Amino acid sequence: MTHSLPDETILERFREEKGLNRPLHEQYLEWLGKILHGDLGESLITGEPVGEDIVYHFEKTFSLAVFAMGLTLVFAIPLGILCALRQNKFIDYIGRLLAMTAVSMPGFWVSYLLIIALALKGGILPVAGYGDGSLKYMVIPGIALSLMSFGTVMKMMRNNMVDVMKEDYMITAEAKGLHPFQIIMKHGVKNALISVITLAGMTFASMLAGSAVIEKIFAWPGIGHMILSGIENKDFPVVQACVIVVSAIYLMINFLVDILYIIINPRIRYDKEN
Repeated sequence: MTHSLPDETILERFREEKGLNRPLHEQYLEWLGKILHGDLGESLITGEPVGEDIVYHFEKTFSLAVFAMGLTLVFAIPLGILCALRQNKFIDYIGRLLAMTAVSMPGFWVSYLLIIALALKGGILPVAGYGDGSLKYMVIPGIALSLMSFGTVMKMMRNNMVDVMKEDYMITAEAKGLHPFQIIMKHGVKNALISVITLAGMTFASMLAGSAVIEKIFAWPGIGHMILSGIENKDFPVVQACVIVVSAIYLMINFLVDILYIIINPRIRYDKEN
């Protein structure tokens, strides 16, 4: 089957409509001016404003990212604390083995295993898709996305707790006769969480940026899926707009992480000279 090339007249008309026949610096300045006014351009495929599509897809990614991050924190942080309190004991070896396994497994492989176990064999959950947006459609992709960060967060929490428990203020608190639970939660966990917050923040930013592999496998209509579709269709305005939004997300998360630093540990202050 042969495909005829578009007529040169049609191509020239398209270039003129999109301003592609103008000098590059003029195109760039016009594009930059639109971006500063919140205009992310129009899709070359649909002709619709890209901003509206990004809002629609980002909502889907946000719900999935919150669910996945919640799973990570709920399981990784307590397990990291428990492993640190039972350092070099059976539970510590099991926890470290789980963390290493989670870090080593590729996301696409985990996704297919979960689909086989929970959807095809178990018949408990849907294989893929967004459906009506209910929780059952989110469980498998959420677990797959969570496992990609679970091992790293758990290992950092465990290692931080091990280091914190050796600090002088922990020994002093114990000597004062404080309850072990109070020592661990008030003095240990609070200080061990400092660097974990950075990792969790960057991980959440990555999830919000869209895990393209996970969203593609599960046909989840998030921003990662949107980026891949834009690349496949050579829809450059869509790709450009998504990159800008992803960059803004990373900057915003960095800012929020800095604020959380001070909330969790008021002793942390930024010198004006820095």
